[in-house]
Amino acid sequence: MPFKLLITTIGVSAVAAPSALLWAWGGPLEAGAVQDDMIRAGIVNSIGEPPVLAHVEKAHDLKIYTFQACGIPLKDWMDSADALQTVLNRSIGEIRYGADHQHIQIVTAPPTTILPNYITYHNRLLPCEQTVLLLGRSVLGAVTIDLRTIPHLIIGGSTNSGKTTILKVLLLQCVQHGMAVYVADFKGAVDFGAWWADHCDVTDSLDGLVQTLEKFCAELERRKKLFRAAGCSNIEQYNAQTAQHLHRMVFATDEAAFVFDKSGKTKEEKELIDKIAAKLSIITAQGRAFGLHTFLSTQRPDAQVFPPFVRSNIDTRICGRADKVLSEIILGSTIADELIPKTSQGRFVLNDGCGSNVTVFQSYCLPDLTP
Repeated sequence: MPFKLLITTIGVSAVAAPSALLWAWGGPLEAGAVQDDMIRAGIVNSIGEPPVLAHVEKAHDLKIYTFQACGIPLKDWMDSADALQTVLNRSIGEIRYGADHQHIQIVTAPPTTILPNYITYHNRLLPCEQTVLLLGRSVLGAVTIDLRTIPHLIIGGSTNSGKTTILKVLLLQCVQHGMAVYVADFKGAVDFGAWWADHCDVTDSLDGLVQTLEKFCAELERRKKLFRAAGCSNIEQYNAQTAQHLHRMVFATDEAAFVFDKSGKTKEEKELIDKIAAKLSIITAQGRAFGLHTFLSTQRPDAQVFPPFVRSNIDTRICGRADKVLSEIILGSTIADELIPKTSQGRFVLNDGCGSNVTVFQSYCLPDLTP
């Protein structure tokens, strides 16, 4: 090991000495340089130690860095995403836990890899798997969610960040997969017009929304009895084991804040909102195994507006353009503020809630839909 590197390592912390020995015994050759970069970027733990580069894996143009976290929580890595991108001189595609919570993996592409600002969705892109929905593209390739593991999601972001568009892309695929789609549209059918009325159940009132969610809860109870009688624990098992084919049901609203906000509402409207919150809490808590799903889009899904049980039942978050405060509310970190340009539309960060993987992607745009 070069003398200069040894002195630098010892100067950081005496505790870091075993890491220096690890490099000398066959660790990544770039570990010393990367550790110095981490220090310059301010990515250190509570006693000033930087993370240790444990492994580097290359697959074509991709490069996966695996770090010993050294007590630095995943949130700090997310908040430092822009600095990480700079010091590694790579485009970050994903930040995630490794095999355990003691390691962090950063999946990167060459620094010249850039995301397009506009991608059009085509029917030929529809995933073959009936439960898989396409969100867009990251520097690593296609970004998808699987309703078997991600049953519900919240989409947030500032005005004109592309929330409505990505919601419609997801719902179009649900229709194409043969799911029953229900939409609460409180914008006077501006966003969900004639095509959606022909292919979905669309309501524009709180009364109508209560009726929709009552239908979901009734179906939930019906499916519980069916699954119990058939000895099945989920919709996949039930459909495979019986001659029946239960369709998945999806409820979505682009104005979740309007649905839950009681400001200026009458007593009767407030009572309806309480019913809506109670039924959504049941659906988001129990719906996954029974094929009942919820997509909620709003600018600020904060505790002052969102019912706490609904919010806590939805782990998966998608955040568009946002400042630090809004990114923190939606994702629990400032990564959206760090990695999404302030003028961009359709650029999102996905936190899938499954191992806390974080992915930056450009969403698809919809072509014109005609009835």
